[in-house]
Amino acid sequence: MLFKFQTLKGDQYMSTVQDRVDAPRLFITSDLHLGHKNIIQYCNRPFDFTDQGIEESDDFLLAQYRDTVKENDMVIFLGDLTFKKNHKGQKMTEIITKLPGRKVLIKGNHDWYKDSFYRKCGFLSVNRYLIFGNYFLCHFPVTGKPDYHGRLMDEEYCKFVKATCGFIGEKTGCCTVIIHGHTHTQSVDEDDGITRYNCCVDYKPNHYAPVEFTKEMFPELYTEVAAYFQTLETKQTEGQN
Repeated sequence: MLFKFQTLKGDQYMSTVQDRVDAPRLFITSDLHLGHKNIIQYCNRPFDFTDQGIEESDDFLLAQYRDTVKENDMVIFLGDLTFKKNHKGQKMTEIITKLPGRKVLIKGNHDWYKDSFYRKCGFLSVNRYLIFGNYFLCHFPVTGKPDYHGRLMDEEYCKFVKATCGFIGEKTGCCTVIIHGHTHTQSVDEDDGITRYNCCVDYKPNHYAPVEFTKEMFPELYTEVAAYFQTLETKQTEGQN
């Protein structure tokens, strides 16, 4: 079985100006680790390893997001969003709520707050994974092997892999593409027939910004995600009436 691994390049998935006007774009991002000081050293982020450095790192990532995403765009976060509930005296719920885009969260191994916290952040739904046709979206790369931090998989990851493996692979007749976070700067090199896209902000091709999956390059994914967002927003509107 031929293994396929692809990296996303910024100009490869650019849509036309008219498309940007007529339809919302789809972005996927992961592992901002807002408020997490150690991530500066771990991922070699270009900031001082100080309290001020992590504030500057947070400000930079939030600015990259705002410069990329427009209000009507669809954004899926693949986990490890924030380590703190406050940033420079401001509630993180207020900061994230004000970020542009219609947002959905898939929780990672560091998203330990209750779902209600993330809903206050403005997420339309909070999930462990999502499936759109042939695409499996989750925090982990789901390799079934020790994780890509060089550690043995923790109990939570083992349970997750066991619970989701039936959805993944050609033999199951389901997902053969995984869109993930968790691995930060590292690509996933697994000879298992699965195509993987690393959407971590620290992954070099992503330039610390959300990754766009255009309707032209990913028509099935885009169409199903758009329908999902529409369903969520319809339920939200009905719940408010």
